[in-house]
Amino acid sequence: MTEVPANYRTPIAHEHRGNPLIEALSPLDETEAELTELFTVRPRFDPSERDHPVRVRICYVERINSLCIPFEHVFNLESTLNAKIRRGYLWRNPLNAAVQGWLHDEVNDPRLLIAERRANASVLFISGVSGAGKTTAIEAVLRSLGPQVIRHTSYLSSVLSERQIVWIKINCPEDASLKGVCHAIFAFIDELLGDTDFAVQYEDPRLARRVLVLGIRRIVATYHVGAIIIDEIQNLAIGASGGSNEVLGFFLNLRDELGIPIILVGTYAALRLFSGKFRLGRRLAEGGETEIAIPRCADDPNWILLCESLWKFQWVKNPVPLSEEIIQIMFDLCAGINGLGVTLFSIAQKEAILNEVERVNAVYLEYIWNLRMRELSPAIAALRSGNPELLSKFDDLYRNALLTITALSTRPLSPSTQKSSIDGSTSDDMPIQVARGKCRHRTPKTPITPDALDILLEDGGYKKIVQKGLTGNAASVL
Repeated sequence: MTEVPANYRTPIAHEHRGNPLIEALSPLDETEAELTELFTVRPRFDPSERDHPVRVRICYVERINSLCIPFEHVFNLESTLNAKIRRGYLWRNPLNAAVQGWLHDEVNDPRLLIAERRANASVLFISGVSGAGKTTAIEAVLRSLGPQVIRHTSYLSSVLSERQIVWIKINCPEDASLKGVCHAIFAFIDELLGDTDFAVQYEDPRLARRVLVLGIRRIVATYHVGAIIIDEIQNLAIGASGGSNEVLGFFLNLRDELGIPIILVGTYAALRLFSGKFRLGRRLAEGGETEIAIPRCADDPNWILLCESLWKFQWVKNPVPLSEEIIQIMFDLCAGINGLGVTLFSIAQKEAILNEVERVNAVYLEYIWNLRMRELSPAIAALRSGNPELLSKFDDLYRNALLTITALSTRPLSPSTQKSSIDGSTSDDMPIQVARGKCRHRTPKTPITPDALDILLEDGGYKKIVQKGLTGNAASVL
């Protein structure tokens, strides 16, 4: 961890002035071009690398996974998070005597600052399907916020010895309880600062959740934490945490106790917990929700931007120009899911390099999908169905299929086999209709049923589909 000395700048907003925690943040005067540069991550690429050995080029293709594209929702999220962090710092000016008392647990009147805490606290939900780019968007915004840890030594000629952590971000552990979330925060702080032992202090499993929340409050107060982001919130084990009301009550308590923005990131299924169905959920949802929506057709500007960005990174010897047909076939196969588009393009390049095909066109993309990624077809079918029961299974289908795909070792095929799959086909042979200005995608001839999806979630589910005679319901999407 690198601490950066505080660099104070006079804010434009009057209410932000005179607060060193806000004045030390990155200014809000960046142009759109400057923000775009902050959000963007471009993998290294040199056309001469196409002449490098096969195994080296396979390594180059891995660079694609670091690509970060500044979609419109990233700009919107940045504005929201910046505003919430500053709002959370408004009542915590360390130059205020009452705040100093709160920081050092010297406040005798428990009502002091409670109104300020609650008025400036919020919970923001960021939702979207798996693979839509939620985590990528959050990380792009966090990069734009400037230093994560700021060291204050003096302010306006007065001594101010403080460390400020602008943000904390954890991934909710798999099947985590609420205590597990707390422990993940303690471990994050210990790793970030390197000179604390909160994980050890609070490791006793007998400690009540209330004690752990007070421990997090201590961290927020001591290190002037600006925001806490909890990603993969769908991993939270509701049952192990005492049920829905317990979970909602925990986050309400955390919000009110800390007085800072808390950002929960997860899939639609996970965030249904915080919908208006529950009274506590309605109270939490006052902080708002940001949806990372996926493109609905190949003409969506975000999908075109993704394809244009990906196509700049071709390490095959004979790169193919991006075409409307390629954009359409990518969308038809991936249903507008950004993460799948990146995965498909990456796998296709590796296969083309390994098997001496050395080019990736629309026909080859579909060939590779059927060869390496067809396990994802049931998830795509569930997503496109619009059926709430099927959509609730999407996350499990998607995750299980991706695990299968990434676990498979790449098996080189006969070069002649793969070459014929390209050279022997033309756009006229393509089973997908390509038409700019219209959103077309393939759908299974027979609708997939919930029973078939349940089997697909089991180990070896794809073979069981055939064995159980459910080919009319599920095999048609494979």
